[in-house]
Amino acid sequence: MSTKNQNSGPNNPKTGFGKWMVYTVIPNYSNNVQGVVYVGAAILIIIVGLRGLGSVAGDIPIVPGFLINEHDNKVDVNYVMFALFLEFFLLLILSAVTFFTPEDSHGHAPAAQSPVASGGGKLDLTTLKQELSQFRNVAEEEIRAVDAYVDRMGKLSQQMNAMSKQYAQTLAEMNQHFKADTLKGVAEQEIKNVEGFVTKIGSLTQNIVNIKKEYLQALTEIKQSIKA
Repeated sequence: MSTKNQNSGPNNPKTGFGKWMVYTVIPNYSNNVQGVVYVGAAILIIIVGLRGLGSVAGDIPIVPGFLINEHDNKVDVNYVMFALFLEFFLLLILSAVTFFTPEDSHGHAPAAQSPVASGGGKLDLTTLKQELSQFRNVAEEEIRAVDAYVDRMGKLSQQMNAMSKQYAQTLAEMNQHFKADTLKGVAEQEIKNVEGFVTKIGSLTQNIVNIKKEYLQALTEIKQSIKA
């Protein structure tokens, strides 16, 4: 039953000539036919245009001499009729090619069915589980990377705090031995610079911790929505 319906469809030829056109000529020579038709149209335009110029066409140097009739100095009528019949014949061929061209080749092919539609509207649970597993693995890797980065920044902040304290202690000891105002000003400026840098490191570490909390909260919401 299904084979009979397919053979009787609008895009399936019923005659031998139609099958030859659909399966042989159109797939292999469709563009060639269109190109030859354009060539015939160009020839027709030239011949008819030169014929329309009248006797002036015989005085134009670029016009071939064999096209000109010696009696009236115009383009010979035989060439005009030849161009007309040539274009008529080529247009007939193009019309046959267009007539037998299946509708699918003009952009009306049925859209490919999605996995949901092909499965009767049901999701493929195996594919869904695989995608969720991959998402979970990626999320866990991201969390581990964030944790490692936070730990490194925390250790760096602690080291900077220790260095700041040690640097301040060293400067304090130098101030006890050297009471010069210039050295004292330089020491105070260095202490301020180190304290500012330590403050920035601490702020950056806090921002990273906040980002980690938001990331974990988003993952928790996604897991809850999937379970629901």
